Amino acid sequence: MLWEPSESASRTSKRLPPRRPTHSLPGLVGRRLGAGLTQAELAARAGISRETLLRLEHGRPGTTESIARLAGALMVPIRVLTRDPKFDRHVTARFRTCSKCHQLKRLTRFTPIKGCRGYYGRCRGCRAEAAKQRYHSNEQARLADIGASQAKSAAQTKCCRLAWRRMGAFRRPARSGPDCLGHSLSVSPRTPCRRIANGDDPLREPDNA
Repeated sequence: MLWEPSESASRTSKRLPPRRPTHSLPGLVGRRLGAGLTQAELAARAGISRETLLRLEHGRPGTTESIARLAGALMVPIRVLTRDPKFDRHVTARFRTCSKCHQLKRLTRFTPIKGCRGYYGRCRGCRAEAAKQRYHSNEQARLADIGASQAKSAAQTKCCRLAWRRMGAFRRPARSGPDCLGHSLSVSPRTPCRRIANGDDPLREPDNA
């Protein structure tokens, strides 16, 4: 007599999470030797155990997290290790080594460079620490930062004032709209600034009663 799964068993099987994609790394050994790293050194850089690295080098498939960590530690694209460009879409997490603290961190911890697809070599924490030291050590740099901040604030205030004068009468914009019309090119010039639409214009002259 054949066993037939019950209805409860079929419901339980449907609740199981989908299997995570895995892939072998045929280009891992060559890249590690080309970088002049031992297994222990590469495992320490990538933040994985040496046993996991040993299994991957012997042909065992690795998870997307391990593959992304190894690619970030070796500073190579993921397709170089997997030799399968189609597998890149399964790897959502990206890692990179900071040029200052030499720690492997997610790509979201780095500041993107405006105008291109690259990122700065130092992570956000190291960049903030360097800016803090420069701010307190150099008086000219501190005054320059203060002037840039004041100029940015003045530009935002001017943008709000121009929007108030142009519109005359306001309607409250949608919540998804930007805080200021001049900060987004996709917004119509007739859209008022949210600060002004709410009656928070600091430069608005008081009405004569």
